[in-house]
Amino acid sequence: MLPMSFASRDQVRSNDVIFGIAVLIVAAAAGIAAALTGTEILLAIAALTIGIMLLPRLRFWILAAGLLIPLSASLTLQAGGNFVPLSDLAAIAALASFALFQRNRPDNEPKAVSRYLFNPVKPGLILLGIYVVTAALNAYLAHPELDVWLKLAQRFELVAVWLLVGACLVATNTTRLFLTGFVATSTVLAITWIASPGAAGVLGTQKNPGGGFIAASILIVLLSPLASHWRIPLLLVLTGGLIGTGSRGSIVGLLVALLLLIVFVRHWRRVILQLAAICVGAFAALQFLPKSLIDRIAGRTSASSYNADIRDVFVQDALRQWHDAPWTGVGVGQYEQLDSALARISTHDPHNVFVLAFTEGGWPLGVAFLALAGGTLLWLMRKPKTTTVVLALTVQVSTLAHAYVDVYWVRGTPAIGWALIGVAAAATYQWQRGRDTEVTSDRSETGAVSAGA
Repeated sequence: MLPMSFASRDQVRSNDVIFGIAVLIVAAAAGIAAALTGTEILLAIAALTIGIMLLPRLRFWILAAGLLIPLSASLTLQAGGNFVPLSDLAAIAALASFALFQRNRPDNEPKAVSRYLFNPVKPGLILLGIYVVTAALNAYLAHPELDVWLKLAQRFELVAVWLLVGACLVATNTTRLFLTGFVATSTVLAITWIASPGAAGVLGTQKNPGGGFIAASILIVLLSPLASHWRIPLLLVLTGGLIGTGSRGSIVGLLVALLLLIVFVRHWRRVILQLAAICVGAFAALQFLPKSLIDRIAGRTSASSYNADIRDVFVQDALRQWHDAPWTGVGVGQYEQLDSALARISTHDPHNVFVLAFTEGGWPLGVAFLALAGGTLLWLMRKPKTTTVVLALTVQVSTLAHAYVDVYWVRGTPAIGWALIGVAAAATYQWQRGRDTEVTSDRSETGAVSAGA
């Protein structure tokens, strides 16, 4: 692990106090100036100034990234026609902070950034590179519009940044801090949905991505080292919140992940009590939530039947467009529904990420996306089935299963899955390097003893 401080505890506390006062002064001055002038530029300058001042605070950015992921849909900035979540900006700042810290370390270990960030996730980056190169060739040859390049750049960022953040979490021993922030915000969402069951959205988060984040949090809590007196209440609340969202895709995704968990977890008897808590939470929610919501989840209402039918129409519409351009598609991010039954729906996504890939880039991009998603899972499955690896597998499978009936590339949906893959890869990589080092050391000592004898 990298040592994150070289100062004494008293020096760190003193520096943190001075630093905090400086940030508060800048924030207060900027807020007063913006209130007096009413200009957004001052707010932007203030935010940038505070961000630069906070850049060395790696743990701040790690915690911010975890806290903000479930609110990605509402806390965004618009740039070039794309919405950039603040969670992604926090993740990029965390990587920049890590690189800055590493550069300024007293020993300045050569190639440490590559060793701790890039090497552990190299296979995932290679698969991502295949997807990006395929999409870039498609854009260059068939769809050179600027918006296509911007959408592609954002997709590259969504995967690459979070893979590297996962590796950064392991290198700096901040995985627990990051996941605590993510689960904390997801729990707030769950409580809010329990209080307003069936709402289309809470705290600016729509029910489908919100349900996906809550499902991921259930898996994280289930496999965490928390004591039972914390874990059981959290699972009850999160499960109730998941049912309260009414997101059938999130529920199905969680069920698929739990089946995978039972297959791969080493000590599955230890999770029986937690699985029972999930069942109790689901049963309680089904008893106390409005009957209209339960009927909707079970598909017994006209609205639920309509939503299922509309998704079928979306898929058929996208497949027809793919059939019309089987090798070039319509361009990354350029799908728009043509069926008259979908004219009033503003969401330009067929609600199936696999169909979307083939529709956007034809056979080449569709196969490249399958290689990215499936190849990453195979890469993880070849690793020792530690708790971290099983967690990454289950969360990613849950997300992809949900994406089979919902949108994927927006609203922060992919972030937590790719971050956990980065964590699992980096943790396994460091363990293997440590084991190789021990073997080499043992051999050297054995050789020295033999020579001395």
